[in-house]
Amino acid sequence: MNVLPRIHILGSGNIGCLVAHSLRSLANPPPVTLLLHKAEVQQAFRKCSNRIRVERNRIASLVGGFQHEVTDRAMFETWASASAKPIQNLIVTTKAHQTIPALESIRDRLSPESTIMLLQNGMGVLEEVNSTIFPDAKTRPNMVIGITSHGAHTIRPFNVIHAGYGKIDMSVVPREPLPKGESYSIATPTILSFPQETRPFIETLLECHDLSYGITSYPEILAVQLEKLAVNAVINPLSVMFNCYNGQLVYNFPISRMLRLILFEVAKVIAAMPELDNIPSRDIRFSPERLERVVIGTAKKTSVNISSMLQDVRSGKNTEVEYINGYLVKKGAELGIPCAVNFMLREMVKAKLEMVGAKIRADLPLEDIGRVPYKEMLKTVELSLKGHDSTMCANERGH
Repeated sequence: MNVLPRIHILGSGNIGCLVAHSLRSLANPPPVTLLLHKAEVQQAFRKCSNRIRVERNRIASLVGGFQHEVTDRAMFETWASASAKPIQNLIVTTKAHQTIPALESIRDRLSPESTIMLLQNGMGVLEEVNSTIFPDAKTRPNMVIGITSHGAHTIRPFNVIHAGYGKIDMSVVPREPLPKGESYSIATPTILSFPQETRPFIETLLECHDLSYGITSYPEILAVQLEKLAVNAVINPLSVMFNCYNGQLVYNFPISRMLRLILFEVAKVIAAMPELDNIPSRDIRFSPERLERVVIGTAKKTSVNISSMLQDVRSGKNTEVEYINGYLVKKGAELGIPCAVNFMLREMVKAKLEMVGAKIRADLPLEDIGRVPYKEMLKTVELSLKGHDSTMCANERGH
């Protein structure tokens, strides 16, 4: 019998627990190790008898057999450095902004034969990982992008309610960028086209039928990511601004005008991305009109939900806004497309978080004048707004 590859999971939130539970529920489960970021999380896991509980349709399932490690650097240096083994397969489900520090603690255990799957919200994490942790393309691990449409929420540590069934799309990232002028193939790859050391890992995930893993092409996974990004770029920051449920963003005319401004920028950025040149009907799929229907449909389906960004802000935690609206601002700058509306939303979410954090700490911070290049920012915003007024007026006359 073939020895199944050990799979490490970094991140013990909703998706991390869901993936770990699914893997250990297989008839022939692989060894799974949870990488916990601090001792308090380890204590919470031990209180759960080292098991994960997932509830579906009011039916609970408890699964055990996990190993776990604490990746805290101080603890790692004191007791684990001598015995820590290389990591062959790693699934990262942390918040986007936590990825770099989390990987820093285990980078010495990863090699070119390792495979890392990024299963997270937002975009831009892959670029950060490649530039910060693994700058040499020849020696970095094999990278896989995953994107999930499952809905889950945690009721307490390592206890998850699987509220919405979806799927997990995944694609192996090309190790080297294509020469200028060439495009990635949109044909669905086969398992044999993947690096040999990655195949057992992908094959194991495909056995997890409860989470419906599927393989897709690299351009298609980017397209799926961008569709989800468009939805999150609207619902998440606006729900923070208005402190509301997702459904309250619908049937509100002033909000609908804001929504169109956001999606106007999103559509322009996506239309200019060369990575999607081979995607069929890209202009239709990512038109502002279609994206608006997708956003409204998602807001209706999740009408009684509180967005993850609003939950984070209410708790005084860092958000993923830099990897959602912030990603659009950065990508737009690379492509010569100003994104003033998304720039403003990113700054508003960060400002709101500072206000809530100050209230939680009962301490109002003094203004740091030197931190904000005011003249430069004002110039950027003025340039970004050029063209918006005329375009929006034309659009509104057409409605």
